[in-house]
Amino acid sequence: MDKINKQRELCEEAVKLIGEFSKEAGFINECQISHIQSTYSNGIITIFNNDGDNIQYSISEISYLFQDKIIDFWPLGNRFFFDVECLKASALKYYSHLDKIEFIEYIGNLHYTELRCNEIIQQLREIELATLNL
Repeated sequence: MDKINKQRELCEEAVKLIGEFSKEAGFINECQISHIQSTYSNGIITIFNNDGDNIQYSISEISYLFQDKIIDFWPLGNRFFFDVECLKASALKYYSHLDKIEFIEYIGNLHYTELRCNEIIQQLREIELATLNL
């Protein structure tokens, strides 16, 4: 596979992962990503928020920049993973307000979201490493 096709494939995978991150992270608080686009020829991914602002990422730096900058797309700033920890720590307050199934679902979704978002960041690191080998 030539370099341009491989870069296109990696960009497509990164866009898919960022979209999934956006969907999963919405469980914690409202995600502000409105859409994602990529320019395969130069390996740039652009993420737009609901206000029309955008952040551009080079595919070769995607995990570092995404992990560092994605926090700007959430209403509470750089608190996304901090919010996850706070919600886990305060889970008992939900215990008295939810029935058993709802509580189990809430706790399961909270832990799944944290694990999956961390896994997505790791997969973006792998994409980043793969582009360095092109």
